[in-house]
Amino acid sequence: MGQISRRLSSALKSLLWLFVTAIFMADAVKILHDLSLIGGSAHQEMITKFFRSSFGAFELIMFSLIIYFMIRYPARRVRLLSLAAFHVAFVLVIPMALRDFTWMAVLYPWPQTLLAFDPKTPTVVVALSLFVGFVAVPCLTMKWGAKGFCGYVCPHGAYYSEAYGRLYHQEPGRLRWMTKYVPAVYFSAMVVAALLILFVPQSLDPVRRTQKVAFFASSQMLYLIIGVPLIGARSYCTHFCPLGYEVRLLLKIRSYFRRKATEPKRPADLPKAASR
Repeated sequence: MGQISRRLSSALKSLLWLFVTAIFMADAVKILHDLSLIGGSAHQEMITKFFRSSFGAFELIMFSLIIYFMIRYPARRVRLLSLAAFHVAFVLVIPMALRDFTWMAVLYPWPQTLLAFDPKTPTVVVALSLFVGFVAVPCLTMKWGAKGFCGYVCPHGAYYSEAYGRLYHQEPGRLRWMTKYVPAVYFSAMVVAALLILFVPQSLDPVRRTQKVAFFASSQMLYLIIGVPLIGARSYCTHFCPLGYEVRLLLKIRSYFRRKATEPKRPADLPKAASR
């Protein structure tokens, strides 16, 4: 009975992986069409409809998995509920209600994406996104560490890791070199991109298009299709995410100041005794 259960579980995981692969391969074709002369054609419209309907089914599956893990692991309920609430609100409900998916930029701030710098993004979304990226994330990190944003708020790496990713065994030793170099390079590229947009405004369109493709390749193709099955749940957080790299930098800064605050003072640092 146990062997049959394991085989069934493996078959379901394989089917889910094929479904995820089909969704994002369709998205890859859609992106290529957007950048070509056949954008807006009947083929493009068909691919777009397929992607949207399939992604809707994918989101329902992910939410069902979150509920399953909430029931199975009571200790994770608060965190899973928080992640699900932020994800559903800012990835699905608000963008769909307003028919404006640039609202995703609020919880996909710089350096996670450059969505806030999209020409179509409303001013209020830009302001909220910049506040989250430059104020909320640092404050949450300094107060509660990596779990502040990455553990309870992140609508991407954390949410999908706790749903789709938990179906796969963790292999933390695989491709460890990427954890050292790729997030640092990605973060540096996002710094350069933000500076280019600020000081060379005419570079906005090409920079934004380039980053859109880079984000798709890393956060969807490499993460959901390759990273999760090969490395495990938090492969995007550890191996790709520039926001995760920023969080690690903030933690190093916090650790440095805490260490300085608790270090015993050297004799030279002590106030001199009052002369008699």
